[in-house]
Amino acid sequence: MKNNPLNIFKKFTKKSQTESKLSETRNLGTFENETWEEFLAHLNRDILPLYINHEKSFDHHSIHGRMHICRALIFSEVMTRYYLQETVMNPSVSAIRYAVAFHDSGRQGNGFDIWEADSAQNCINYLSQFIPEEKAKDAGFLIEKKGRWGLDKRIMHDADVLEIMRPCCGHGGIDGFRKKALRFLGAADQKEWRDAEIRNGFIEEAWYLIRETERLKGTIRNVKDYMGELLEFVERNEQELPFISKYMMDDVY
Repeated sequence: MKNNPLNIFKKFTKKSQTESKLSETRNLGTFENETWEEFLAHLNRDILPLYINHEKSFDHHSIHGRMHICRALIFSEVMTRYYLQETVMNPSVSAIRYAVAFHDSGRQGNGFDIWEADSAQNCINYLSQFIPEEKAKDAGFLIEKKGRWGLDKRIMHDADVLEIMRPCCGHGGIDGFRKKALRFLGAADQKEWRDAEIRNGFIEEAWYLIRETERLKGTIRNVKDYMGELLEFVERNEQELPFISKYMMDDVY
């Protein structure tokens, strides 16, 4: 039976003490200025449990589970921070984070994603509890491939594009990766920001992170702070991941 994305966050619609506290502390201003650490708290408490449920039902091998989502968040965060620090472009930090976090939440199976609209609606439903619906739709819109492709949507989908290299997708890892599919610092950007060397280095590091963390799936399956485990891996492997480490370890965000 098809899940109704409108009901996934039904538990939040009750006027509970928990919701009252959330409503008091989260609004449009705090959303747009939400720190990475604040986002991670919401990710861990509210969003990753959706993927735990997927892993217990149709996604036993976590093909589109927490590992995929958390790595994609790292990739998108690196790209977002790069654009903010090294260019005059101004990506929507929080919208990108929540879009990436929710982008497979509506799945009911693996393979070709026919549930993008459901995932987008999940994102909208969740954020609409705290910010105006139109702003929530701006984030949900990034998940679906249809519509206008601005910088935010490119970052969101580039994170997913890099994840195509994961072995469980069967595309041959980095050897089978089509570099032109990655929009980051490529033809989609203005000429002054294009940089093949940084792009290629990022792809190499993304592959290293994917290859090595895939081996951790079994050992960290039951940890409470899943993303924390991956961030610790990045920190421990700074030498192999200099570009990713440089932007992920920045305290500004």
